[in-house]
Amino acid sequence: VGIYAGPGVVYADGSYSGTDDFGRYVEADGSSAGFGLAVGTSVDLWGPLSGRLDYRRTFMGVKTDRATIDGSESVVYPAESTDLSYGRFGLSLVVSMVGADRSVLSF
Repeated sequence: VGIYAGPGVVYADGSYSGTDDFGRYVEADGSSAGFGLAVGTSVDLWGPLSGRLDYRRTFMGVKTDRATIDGSESVVYPAESTDLSYGRFGLSLVVSMVGADRSVLSF
């Protein structure tokens, strides 16, 4: 059984296209970087197989001041921002392939 925790970096890149509340066709894109925290536990189940249960929380937002509205490049003022932060619980099964004592390909 092992317990782990630590920080990390997250990155998102995306685009949007669709109609707004006024029926105009809007296209916008952007990207952002943020940071995250993780805490969890890992349990060796059998041979190279282990199970993990963890919680991850990220903090990230994206802001844009340009969009294409009905085919014309437009400036958006004030700039629109979106919060991309999230939290999640995860359960995963991990197979160690190389490097550990019980790996599938141990040397």
